[in-house]
Amino acid sequence: MKQKRLGQFFSGEKVSNLLSSFTDIDKAKPISIIDPMCGICDMLIAASNMYSAVELRGIDIDEDVTKKVEEINSENGKAIEVITGSAFLEETINQLPRSNYDLVITNPPYVRYQSFSNKQDDYPSAIEVRQGLLNLMPLMSHLGKRDKEILTTLINNYSGLSDLAVPSWILCAMLTKIGGKLAMVVPESWLNREYADSIHYLLLKLFKIEYVIEDLDRSWFKNKAQVKTNLVIATRIPIVEDMWDFYENDYYHHIGLTSVYDDEKSLLGGLYPESRQPEVDFFQDFKNNNIKDIKGIEVKTIRIKNKLEQIFNESKKKSWFNQLEKENLYPTITAPFPVMMKEIIPAEHTEFTTLEDIGVGVGQGLRTGANKFFYVDYMKDEGVIKLDNEITAQTYNVPSDVLKIVIRKQSELPPNYYLDEKKLTGRLLFIKNYIHPSDFYETRHRISTRKIMPRGLSQLISKAEKVNLGSDYNPKFIPDYSAVKTNVRKIKDENLDTAHFWYMLPTLRNRHLPDVFVPRINSKSAKFYLNSDSKVVVDANFSGLWINDEEVLNKYALLAILNSDWIKLCCEMIGAVMGGGELKLEATHLKKIPIPRFSIEEIKMLTMIGKKLTLEEKELIRVNRIIAKNIFKEDFLNGGEEIQKLLQIKLEYREKG
Repeated sequence: MKQKRLGQFFSGEKVSNLLSSFTDIDKAKPISIIDPMCGICDMLIAASNMYSAVELRGIDIDEDVTKKVEEINSENGKAIEVITGSAFLEETINQLPRSNYDLVITNPPYVRYQSFSNKQDDYPSAIEVRQGLLNLMPLMSHLGKRDKEILTTLINNYSGLSDLAVPSWILCAMLTKIGGKLAMVVPESWLNREYADSIHYLLLKLFKIEYVIEDLDRSWFKNKAQVKTNLVIATRIPIVEDMWDFYENDYYHHIGLTSVYDDEKSLLGGLYPESRQPEVDFFQDFKNNNIKDIKGIEVKTIRIKNKLEQIFNESKKKSWFNQLEKENLYPTITAPFPVMMKEIIPAEHTEFTTLEDIGVGVGQGLRTGANKFFYVDYMKDEGVIKLDNEITAQTYNVPSDVLKIVIRKQSELPPNYYLDEKKLTGRLLFIKNYIHPSDFYETRHRISTRKIMPRGLSQLISKAEKVNLGSDYNPKFIPDYSAVKTNVRKIKDENLDTAHFWYMLPTLRNRHLPDVFVPRINSKSAKFYLNSDSKVVVDANFSGLWINDEEVLNKYALLAILNSDWIKLCCEMIGAVMGGGELKLEATHLKKIPIPRFSIEEIKMLTMIGKKLTLEEKELIRVNRIIAKNIFKEDFLNGGEEIQKLLQIKLEYREKG
């Protein structure tokens, strides 16, 4: 449990050696190396084998881990000095002999640090981590005034929903000297999270990205459910004030590795079977341009300006970005374009927008906080419902106006693109106009339009609130669930209608009643479904989309567009690939999809197609032609084939898991 809570998934010898080999620091002089989240020091050991290190420093919060350092030093002949404590606290950093290093190398914990609020663990809370970073700023004498302004702004403004990796990246940036190297392990899924935007910005503002190495087979961390991992290597440079001009012709190298050459000791041992340091040989061959057309290895050159466009578009509405870039007049970027997509789309044909910009809202479906209570099954007899067996095996007769049709899981999806609510047996228990008798009489308030619950509904509530869904030692009652507690609101102005009780869900929003929706987890290519006209409630297992401005777009055209090969390909490029090859599509991913700018005539055609869209997939051929012609202009036939080809490659690769 502690390993999961602290994000302790140690890098291991193979990953550490690969990351270290690409740091490429001058070996003619001793260097200082630090890992501020060192764990069992695998990163420090690998780095020290590469360089004549004058200092090997580590910090780790877990005393059980740091106690093993003497044994590790003895086994490896190292002199690693490790401090036990939080790297975000002034008292810990004060124990270091210096504040900046030639190489900062680490695998930070990608864990929600909000879970550290339990004081018996003695780990810093989210508030303490943020304040700790601010307190460290005066200790960083090597940082200039502008450096500190940038870092302080990012510290004050990163999302409270972010995991511990965000402050970890900021800390590591603070510890890297000008000309020094930053080498980090990054889960691919983390790169797409909205709260990582500030780190993408930081990397381009204070660093020059050199290499990104991708684990194509999700094989590096088998104990992390085959999470696809990236290694990022960057050099600390003076502040880049005008990023748009600075990165005009700049590139970084993206290297994809499969497990083809993985052996017992190295991720590349099979490629260099006689070598003592296969990773070093691979890096030298790469620098000498000898890595070409080798099976299982993909090498791409990524234009940094394309990545910069993404950052600008995704950050332009954020206060920290406008505060830090207020002096720079950057061009307006029409859509957040996936960096890899630039390889197939001609630069002159990138007239795209976003779903939000054309009046489409995007959000996650309904989270009830207690599905076993709020989701019920509708029986054949009118008004009769059945709760989860863990609560009760009984059936109850309830008023029809407390039930809303709901789609809860993928097994309830239709074979075509239209949701038929008549085939759905799930119901949402949505109580607004009724109050439990005990709540009514206990309040002693009579100003109310609500009715006292009929017997069946009141019995259901009475039964559910007394069922222990936990254990005798750790009881869990539905009204005490953290997400259910938020339903409760006190009475205002002596009016009982203003009160909310645990069994009353908040008002349903557009994201709960969308026009179109898509599963958040997809084993095959993403498929979007049209909601019924009466708007079935959509569970949080789905992401929903709804029309805010019908003068621009309608739900039928939206359905047609979203099921095109272009959008499917974008989803493959933007979504997060999970263990087993499943594709995760969050609302944040969908917001990044580049949407072609359609003419009025094209919208009319797409609307007609959307209305005709049934089991016959041939209707989508027409959609693909419209979109391909829109993007590629005269060369639309070849462009359409290119989209289909790349989509098929992506799907086949992902489905291999």
